[in-house]
Amino acid sequence: MPRAIDLHFWASSESAAQKLSATLEGRECSHVSMNRSVGEPSLWNVEAGIEASPVSVTTPVFVDLVRLASEHDGEFDGWVHPSEYSQLATRN
Repeated sequence: MPRAIDLHFWASSESAAQKLSATLEGRECSHVSMNRSVGEPSLWNVEAGIEASPVSVTTPVFVDLVRLASEHDGEFDGWVHPSEYSQLATRN
């Protein structure tokens, strides 16, 4: 069953982050945003949301996201369902 899933990417420059963001918006991703990394100023974080089943993010869609990031001089850093953020925060 489809649900909201947040996607996380790293890009090696602002230009690469802008191009990746534009491509994600063209794919109708929601809430696309980009920010400079606090710890590593040469890196840019790109985040986007999709409606998909968790299984679909681990199959061809996942391969496509890795390829997409690579084409924009970046790296796909995974996905998280928004309900899991509180669980991630309490693990530390």
